[in-house]
Amino acid sequence: MNKKLNIIIFGDSIVSCSQLIKNKRWSYILKKKFEKKVNNISTKFKICSFNGATTKEAVNKIKFVLDTRKIDILILMFGINDSVYWMSGLGKPRVDIKDFKKNIIKLIKKAKKKCDPKIIFLTSHKFLQNRLEGNGKTHNHNYQNYRKEIFKISKSHKFEVIDIYKELNQHSPKNYCLALPDGLHLSNFGSLKYSEIISKFIINGIIKKK
Repeated sequence: MNKKLNIIIFGDSIVSCSQLIKNKRWSYILKKKFEKKVNNISTKFKICSFNGATTKEAVNKIKFVLDTRKIDILILMFGINDSVYWMSGLGKPRVDIKDFKKNIIKLIKKAKKKCDPKIIFLTSHKFLQNRLEGNGKTHNHNYQNYRKEIFKISKSHKFEVIDIYKELNQHSPKNYCLALPDGLHLSNFGSLKYSEIISKFIINGIIKKK
């Protein structure tokens, strides 16, 4: 008997990839790839992304994201914007790491209460930009504390993590990020690599186990 998986990807501008044409965005590449059945399992993708979103905003929006039919897999990607130290922020991040942790836990609990999907959290890649932020350190440095927190939370709240940062470590940020002055968002190559990493995880870790 054929089966169907409903998948939602919920995240920030790295999910949107609005700087790229539609057919080069990793979420769209995934959608097209999974339109073909694997092991008699078909998928339906829904993309919910908001440029500049933090976990605080994600908590406020997740009710509407989950307001759909049964969700089998929920892919989350947040943290880049939380960990930014704006020059006008008086040495504080957009979202303090303690609040970041609380927000992630709220997202997980709300999702499990609503439809109990398999939850996968994506870490981000290493950025090309290397300018100093409002705390005198780079965004790459600041993001690492948030990345580590994701792994800690995953152990206590039972969700999967795809460590994009580690998966792309063999490549240079010059290859997978847009050129400076952006240096943060994905290039066509970076978007393609995201789609390959995530599709491999879904196929081998979920679909082939069905």
